[in-house]
Amino acid sequence: MEGRQYTFTVKESLDEMYVNMQEEEGKDKYKRRILLYSLSESYYRYLVALEKIYGGSVSGSLSDIGLAEPVKVYSNVCGGVGILGACQRAEKVVDIRNLIESTD
Repeated sequence: MEGRQYTFTVKESLDEMYVNMQEEEGKDKYKRRILLYSLSESYYRYLVALEKIYGGSVSGSLSDIGLAEPVKVYSNVCGGVGILGACQRAEKVVDIRNLIESTD
């Protein structure tokens, strides 16, 4: 993926109360903080396993009381337990004022 460009679309729906609260706190209602995460496959698998255990799903809740199949936590360590994975985060603050005005 390095060196390639990708386009993604973000759709947003804001509650009027949320917008008013942002203005009262002195925040610019036209600024958005975009976070983009890149995960290694091993880290992704580990997070999926944790979500199944702790995510509040029906199977997760039932396993807490011993009534569901146990979820195997992903491990990629040979001869042991654990993961070796990576995560990278990119952050950008975007002013959407021009985008809104161009669509009106």
